[in-house]
Amino acid sequence: MGAVSSACRCCSDVPVQKKSLPVSAAPDKKKGRSAARTATSEGQRRANLEVKSGGFSLKNFSATNNLRIDDCYELSAKIVGEGAFGQVRTAKDRSTKQMRAVKIIQKSAAGQVKKMMEEIEIISLLDHPNIVRLYESFQDRKSVFLIMEWCDGGELFERIVEAGTFNEVVAATCVKQMFLAVNYLHQNLIIHRDLKPENFLVATKAPIEKAALKLIDFGISKRIKSGETAKTKTGTPNYIAPEIMNGRYNEKVDIWSLGVITYIMLSGLQPFNGKTVDEILQAVQRAKVDTERGPWKRMSNNGKGFIKALLQKNPSGRPSAQQVLQHVWFEAVSKSADVDMGWLDLSHLRTFAKFNKVKKAALTIVASQLSDKRIDDLKNLFLSLDDNGDGTLSIRELKEGLKGAGVKIPKDLAAVLEEVDTDGSGVLDYTEFLAATLDYKVYSQESIVWAAFRKFDVDNSGSIDKVELLSVLGDAEFKESLSMCGDHEKVAQLFEEIDVNGDGIIDFDEFLAMVREAEEQARDIEVTKSERKRQESEGEPKRQVTKEKSPRSKKKREDSRSPKVSDAELKIGPCRKRRGSKDGHGLVQP
Repeated sequence: MGAVSSACRCCSDVPVQKKSLPVSAAPDKKKGRSAARTATSEGQRRANLEVKSGGFSLKNFSATNNLRIDDCYELSAKIVGEGAFGQVRTAKDRSTKQMRAVKIIQKSAAGQVKKMMEEIEIISLLDHPNIVRLYESFQDRKSVFLIMEWCDGGELFERIVEAGTFNEVVAATCVKQMFLAVNYLHQNLIIHRDLKPENFLVATKAPIEKAALKLIDFGISKRIKSGETAKTKTGTPNYIAPEIMNGRYNEKVDIWSLGVITYIMLSGLQPFNGKTVDEILQAVQRAKVDTERGPWKRMSNNGKGFIKALLQKNPSGRPSAQQVLQHVWFEAVSKSADVDMGWLDLSHLRTFAKFNKVKKAALTIVASQLSDKRIDDLKNLFLSLDDNGDGTLSIRELKEGLKGAGVKIPKDLAAVLEEVDTDGSGVLDYTEFLAATLDYKVYSQESIVWAAFRKFDVDNSGSIDKVELLSVLGDAEFKESLSMCGDHEKVAQLFEEIDVNGDGIIDFDEFLAMVREAEEQARDIEVTKSERKRQESEGEPKRQVTKEKSPRSKKKREDSRSPKVSDAELKIGPCRKRRGSKDGHGLVQP
C-alpha cells in the first residue's frame, strides 16, 4: 500500500448501456427503529428538485449578475487554488464584508466553460449544510466567475496529511457528514463522480472533529433518471470505482470513492496504488483490500466491516448511501452528537407562514447569506430532526422532534408547513427551515438585507419594479397575477404592503422596512411568550399581550418621493448606485 496521494482525471467515452444495476441490501444495520426506518424508506425523493407552481427555490436567486464583479466584490490577489484552465481566489463582499471564494474559468477554454455552466445548473439546485453554496455568478469578456461559500479550514486532504491518521470516532464524524451530502445527491438523482479528500473543504479552522465538511466541485457530476446508468469514464484514478472502466455504472460509484477516503483516514495509506495510472487502475480492478495487517490490527470489527461493505467490487453488493448511514460504526458519533431540542417551538414557523411571498423570499435570501458560525445551532437542530438523513424535513420528522422536545403538536401543523415550504416540494429544505426559524435580530442588519435587495434589483438601478419581481419569482401563477389581465386587486395589495409611498417601485428603504416588520412580529412573539411565562411563575391570571400597530400598517408614509429616493437616502451599501447609471461606477460616497 502506498502513502496518501492524488492523481489526475482520465476521460473517454464508450457506447451507452441501457441496463441498470441491481440495488443491494445493507450489510450491517442498527437494531430497532433505525433498522425499521431503513427497511421502509430510502428517503424523500424531491421529484428531481423541481419547484412546484407558485413556489420558488434558491435557484431563483443565483442568476448571473449584470454588474462587473469588481463593483460588488474586492478580489484578492492571492490564489488559493489553481488548475489548467482557471483559478480560485478569495473576495470580500463590499456590502456585507463577508468572505467568499471565487472560481474563475477563462472563456478561451470552451470545454471548461461548458462544464462550469453544467456545474452552475446542478449546484444552484442544491441546498444542504454539507454542500458548498453558490451565491451568484458574473461574466466579462474573458472569464466566468462563480461566487461561492468560503471555507477557511482548508481541504480535508491537508488535514489528513497533517494528522497522518484519524482515530475511529474522528473518522466516523467526518465520514457521516460526507454520506449525508452524498445521500442528498443520490436521493435527487445526482452522481458526483469525483469524490476525494481534495473535494471536501473544512468550513472553519476548528479541529476536524468540530468543524463541518463541505462538498465541492460538481464539474463532472451528472443528473440521471431513475434506473438509468452513466457511461463516461471519468474521475480520479485512486478513487475511481471498478465498474466505471466498464462504461456502465450508477450512483454506487460514489459509495466506493467514500470507502477509499475512509480507508485513507483510518490507515494513512492508499488501498489501491501504483507507479503509473495504468498500475493504479489495474489495482482498482482487482479490488483486493487489506484490512488485517499493519494499522488494521488495532481497528474495531465494525470499522473493518464498514470498509469491506463500501469497497465491494460488485456494485450490487454495495449498500446505498441511505443504508450506510444506518451502519453500527456511526453509533458512537450519534451518541456524542445529541442536540438539545428543548427550545424548539412553532412560533417562528407560524409567523413566517403568514408572510407574503416577497417577504418570504427576502428572508430566504438573508438565511442563505449567513455563515455557518452564525447558524450553527439551527444547522445542528435541522440535522437532528432529519431522522432519515435525506437532507429535508418531513411532517413526520418534525412531529417526532416536537414530541421529543415535549412540545404539544398543533392540529394545523400540516397547514403551517405547507406555507413554510416555499418551493412546494412537500418537505422543508435546509434554507426554508433556516429562514423560518432565524433569530429576529439577524433581520435588522442593513448590510445583509442589502444583499437580499440586490438579488431582486436585476437591472441594478437601485429599485425593484414589477418586471424584476416577476423575473426573480417568475412562476406561472405569479406571472398571471402581475399581468395586465390578471387580478388587479391582488397586485395592488402586494405592492401596497411594500411600496408605501405608492410610486410603483420598491426602493431599499421600503424593502428594509418590510424585512424589519418581520423582525417586529417575531419580537412581539418573544415578548408575549416571556410575559406569559412571568405571569405563570408569579401566579397571575393570563391576559392578552397587545402592542401598538406599526406606523407602516397605520398609514402610508407621507413623504411621497418622486420619482425616486434622494441621493442622500441612497447611501446604503458600497455596491449601490444611482438610478440611471449605466457604467456600474455611479457609487454614492458616504
